[in-house]
Formats: sequence, structure tokens, C-alpha cells
Amino acid sequence: MAYGYLGYPDQALESSHQALTLAQELSHPHSLALAGVWAAWLHQFRREEWTSKERAEAAINLCTEQGFPLWLAMGTILSGWALTAEGKAKEGISQMRKGLSDLRATGAGL
Repeated sequence: MAYGYLGYPDQALESSHQALTLAQELSHPHSLALAGVWAAWLHQFRREEWTSKERAEAAINLCTEQGFPLWLAMGTILSGWALTAEGKAKEGISQMRKGLSDLRATGAGL
């Protein structure tokens, strides 16, 4: 993400792919959840709704299975954003609200 904030979107994407690949190679669920959520966030910044949603949903599935409530909440928010960007505003906003509520329940906040 740092590359993206610095104005290097292509390097940010490459770094994200490397993080996902490493997490998969290590078979480390928490790293995979973190890399997946950050990848979804990166694609959100790039306005790539479909890819953001795909990454967010993969993270949601993993986080549900592994019991990672913080990353689950973040994935839910990002998936809701993607739904809204696809024109499904009511469903997307509802999902984002749920994600925010779940995020607050972890003790974290935005």
C-alpha cells in the first residue's frame, strides 16, 4: 500500500501480488488474511470493483473459517463498497454498516 500512497500504483500492485504469493507459499492463514484484505483495499483505491470484491470475499471466507474477526470486518466493509460501486447501493451500504459494527466490536476503529 505504501507504494500506492506514494503515487506508484504499479509497484503497489506488484508488492501486493508478492505478499499474497508469500502468504500462500507459507500456508500461514493470518498472513493470507492480512494480504487478502490489503489487496482488496488496494484494488478499491484503483477503482477495480470486481477484483476488490473477489479479494475481499476470499478474505471473508478465510477469516470466517479461521476466526479472524478484525480482518473479517475489514473484508466485509470492502465487499460492501464493491457492491455499492456495482450499483447495488442498498445491499452494499448494509454490508458496510455490518462490517463497521463488527469492526467496533473488536475494539478497533477507523
